Amino acid sequence: MIDPRRTGIWALLALAAALATAAGCASPPRKSLWSGEEAESDSSSVVAIARSYLGVPYRYGGADRSGVDCSGLVMRVFATAGIELPRSCAAQYGRGVEVARDELAPGDLVFFGQAGSLPSHVGIYEGDGRFIHASVRDSRVRRDSLDASWFRQHYRGGRRVLPPP
Repeated sequence: MIDPRRTGIWALLALAAALATAAGCASPPRKSLWSGEEAESDSSSVVAIARSYLGVPYRYGGADRSGVDCSGLVMRVFATAGIELPRSCAAQYGRGVEVARDELAPGDLVFFGQAGSLPSHVGIYEGDGRFIHASVRDSRVRRDSLDASWFRQHYRGGRRVLPPP
């Protein structure tokens, strides 16, 4: 047993910090919410999880397989991959680092909205100019092209929340 009168408060704080760090390293891997497999935080697993939502109904405020909205889809996909993101599109826009459109990589977030305001729509970049999102218009999760007229006109930016590819 450590005697605090002999070691001083600084030694106790150092010991506590070391124990906390060791405990964090020994924590079990995060599990996927859907498959029970170990979650991996890489672009291929994020895109695969997003693809598994294709066809799921759009539901405003939804964040599960019974229905999702755009930010609920993003939050749930990344949570399944072991990465916590905020619930709202505007808050998600503040995460990660900005990525130029011509440098987007699979798993990056793509944002859309009216000029002069915070983005109001978000999706997950799949690659080859396509992204997956919860579409209000089609009432389901689908893939679209960044070059489609509305998305090209309302593109607000990309953000990378995963490690660089």
